[in-house]
Amino acid sequence: KNYTRDLKRWVAWCEQVGVSWIEPPRHAGPAYLDYLLTIVSPGSAGRCVSVARSALIELRIDGLRSGGDPFERVRLPQPVWSRDVPRGLVVPIRDVLAAADLLGPRYRLLVLLLAGMGLRAGEAAQVRDPRIEWRQVGTSMVRVVRIIRKGNREAYLPIPDEVWRLSRVDGWPCDPRPEKRRLAPYKASKVQGMVGEIAGVLDEHLHCHQFRHWHCTTALDQGVPIEIVQDSLGHARTETTMSYNRARHRIEK
Repeated sequence: KNYTRDLKRWVAWCEQVGVSWIEPPRHAGPAYLDYLLTIVSPGSAGRCVSVARSALIELRIDGLRSGGDPFERVRLPQPVWSRDVPRGLVVPIRDVLAAADLLGPRYRLLVLLLAGMGLRAGEAAQVRDPRIEWRQVGTSMVRVVRIIRKGNREAYLPIPDEVWRLSRVDGWPCDPRPEKRRLAPYKASKVQGMVGEIAGVLDEHLHCHQFRHWHCTTALDQGVPIEIVQDSLGHARTETTMSYNRARHRIEK
């Protein structure tokens, strides 16, 4: 859906300025980026440019266009983190769990999925009973959940016993409520909204990715090999995992 939306944005802009979206002129790439930076964040602008560029490349491979790459000399903007928005948790995890307990079992379960398992918001939204199965690991049977990670990669992650027991109390964070007939979609926005409610109880700033940084830092502090932490977070490179280690940043500072 995001890809389709971003591609439609490129087509609509080309129609607005009067150029062909399939055979755009050279100046269209930089002009499109300048336009994007006036309406979306630098990170979103970079994603929109990447979508348009990949679509043009595919069309050229399929023989549907013969022109050059209008984005060849475009430097994608890098997302800028505000100094006022910390990447790591600003409050102890026990305080976050206490605030979640005030809101209900689903909120505590969400914190365990994000901090304990290191899931992204969109991944935590996928965790529901139909995706859980038993798998044999060595001589033992382990309860695992199947999730789709970034890059459309399939992964099977073990479900801790505490997480499973808590899910039997009031269901998973994105399970539909009994009073609703339709199933709720797997939306990261639902998870982000629940984290926002926890932040409201604490009167602190919280976002979902802070829990992944806490997960990485805590695991490495406890001696878990970085390869296992990397696999748990779903990172393709070890360098990315190391950048999540907040203890390393404190030492360097």
